Amino acid sequence: MSAWILSIRFKSLIVGVGPVFIGVYLSYFGVFDYLLNGAILFCVLCIQTATHFFNDALDFIKGADSLSRKGPKRAVQKNLITPSQLFKAGFFCLALAAFAGAYLVWQGSWPIFVIGVVSLVLAYLYTGGPYPLAYTGLADLFVLLFFGLIPVAGVFYLNTGYWDQSSFVAGFQCGLLALSLLVVNNLRDETEDRLAGKKTLVVRFGRRFGLGEWIVAHYLPYGFVIYWFFYSQSLIVFLPLILLPLSLYIHCLLCKAFKKESLYSLVFTFTCLYYLLFILFLSFSF
Repeated sequence: MSAWILSIRFKSLIVGVGPVFIGVYLSYFGVFDYLLNGAILFCVLCIQTATHFFNDALDFIKGADSLSRKGPKRAVQKNLITPSQLFKAGFFCLALAAFAGAYLVWQGSWPIFVIGVVSLVLAYLYTGGPYPLAYTGLADLFVLLFFGLIPVAGVFYLNTGYWDQSSFVAGFQCGLLALSLLVVNNLRDETEDRLAGKKTLVVRFGRRFGLGEWIVAHYLPYGFVIYWFFYSQSLIVFLPLILLPLSLYIHCLLCKAFKKESLYSLVFTFTCLYYLLFILFLSFSF
């Protein structure tokens, strides 16, 4: 059981829950549909868990998750779970998501069908197939879209029946926050990824580029407080700015991690905390 818990990666699930929370909060006008939003959250968690399972299995097979890996050791590395078991569990999770997703399609028609099908397919293609996203440098775009823009806008649409500009702005912020977490991992795993042929943007363009990407992804969400001020006409939208000292501390830690790689785990933990707090404070802007 502990091996499966390790493979689910509960800490990383926050980037799946965050956009759902924001989408629901932004669309709430006094009526809350428990069945609809419960189905949305269930689908998101199933698809993200399947992605983690496929990721663990395929990274192990391709050598990206070797015994020299700097990050947390995966269950498949410890011989607690086999790649075959992870594949079966991944496809089972996708089947559950498809089953629950049928209700969402019934509620949201063809746009939700398209989003659902693409999400199911990309759960495997993130690290699988002839051109896996994580191995070609497209993972960053995937995270920005599917852990930000698409889920927030999709949740808003399912709850209201229409698309709205504010959901895309909030979604872009969520996507940037999730991207900052991905970049931390890519910086940490740069050496192993290079040896395994995993051409992340950090591998393609170097650590200095990766640090620049992280800076943009981490700090740009602050810039949208101006949009939310005109949206709500309330000073409370500036609440996320109190996280700036934490951001600067994480920034300093990340720079130090280039020379002391053991700090990457601390950077990731604090970035997760930053993500949670920013999502919470962002909800006050609506």
